[in-house]
Amino acid sequence: MIFYTEFEEYPLGLDPNLILDNVYVDEVYGCWVWMKSFTTPGYGQIWYQGKRYDTHRYSYMCFNGPIPQGYLVRHMCHHPCCCNPEHLEVGTYLDNYNDSRELYRSIIYAKRRSYIINGVEYRGLKYASDCTRLTQQAIIKYTDPVTRVFNTDLYRRNCAIGNSIPRV
Repeated sequence: MIFYTEFEEYPLGLDPNLILDNVYVDEVYGCWVWMKSFTTPGYGQIWYQGKRYDTHRYSYMCFNGPIPQGYLVRHMCHHPCCCNPEHLEVGTYLDNYNDSRELYRSIIYAKRRSYIINGVEYRGLKYASDCTRLTQQAIIKYTDPVTRVFNTDLYRRNCAIGNSIPRV
């Protein structure tokens, strides 16, 4: 996480297409699921004018404006790779902690970080990717954020549309 010492800079010439061209819109939850590079905890990341941004922070700045000093951008949908500005709010660390408590996130943390692919539970995105030979982006794109179950049928259907060979 990046800490800021003054009012968050508002980069000139922000390009919202950097977000819009690289997301998959989840029709059920409305999340804009980032499809490019990820940090280890699963947050999207983007490079803009030589600086790395978390995609949810960049999206917030593009569509909602600057982030005040001492505040962070919270995911109201609790989906770390979501960058839909309607799902993002600024708040304090205490606000973020209370959001997590309200949803018992600390209790189900391990379960949310697992991925169920073809009935097999994999702990962690990299482990699931290594074992199944699926890309991390494909696993995130086709995994339900609540149940953590990989949608094999949708994955295979999209592979057929794109003329690629499904790996599962």
